[in-house]
Amino acid sequence: MSAGCPSETTKNLFCAIRPDSGKCDCQNDYTVCATAVEAEWSTSSFPQTPAHDGGHGVGKIMVWKNKAKGIKKFNKPEAHHIVSVDAVAKSIVANTLLADVVKATTYCVNESANMIALPRFSFVISWYVNLETGEIPVKEVQSTSMQQQISENFGVQQNRMESSMGVSPFEGLAQHCTDHGPYLTLCKKKVKDCADDAKQDIPAHPGDAITSSLAGAIRGLIPDLKARLVDKHTHVGWNDGLNGKTDWYLQFSMVRKSEGAKELPFPIWSSGKQPRVGKLIKELMKMFKAGVG
Repeated sequence: MSAGCPSETTKNLFCAIRPDSGKCDCQNDYTVCATAVEAEWSTSSFPQTPAHDGGHGVGKIMVWKNKAKGIKKFNKPEAHHIVSVDAVAKSIVANTLLADVVKATTYCVNESANMIALPRFSFVISWYVNLETGEIPVKEVQSTSMQQQISENFGVQQNRMESSMGVSPFEGLAQHCTDHGPYLTLCKKKVKDCADDAKQDIPAHPGDAITSSLAGAIRGLIPDLKARLVDKHTHVGWNDGLNGKTDWYLQFSMVRKSEGAKELPFPIWSSGKQPRVGKLIKELMKMFKAGVG
């Protein structure tokens, strides 16, 4: 039994547990959102990604795990709780002052409105970079007349280098591996504020009826938090990186600059060692700092 989920014995309608697999006791499957977009973000949509053998590939985005040994890793879209499980569990469920309010509240952290499917930065690499050769297809784009004048005045290059790839299937979405920590910190602060506000629902006398506003308050956090995840211009960010713009990474972050967004770390995907794609990203970061134009 998942603690906090409804049961025949507890009659508790507040769920703050993410099950290891499948549905929670509320019958919500938090992974459904990711499964729904997996086909949309399929390998067939990735012209840069080579075909796979062994029946893999469809609905998968490939990155090398160990090319020397022929081992490949297949990534799927990842399910992200907009209002985090940890924040709800620690700030609300674990708050003994709110025990009666929680028992009087019907809410599930795994409900569909609180879920979103997000890519990882390896998806971006799979889209814009040829994983076999390391080549990044680019094209030179003529600047507008105003941009040319500004460039001439400041003595910098007139034209931009841009990816010759089109917009990715996951354009506009933050990367799930990018600034996840600062996002959770932000989320915990907002949920703690909800918990503080919920104290007004604590009955003055034991046994008094409780009118809980807690579920509505938690759900009310979703639009603001979600905005940070879906307001990105990742194609613009990639092209800005190609041209050495220093804040290109903000278009991939789960938070805003004032909330702790930082340049992308170098991913580590296996055994504490940096695999080929991780090294590729490291080189990419160096190139972005210098610009390719």
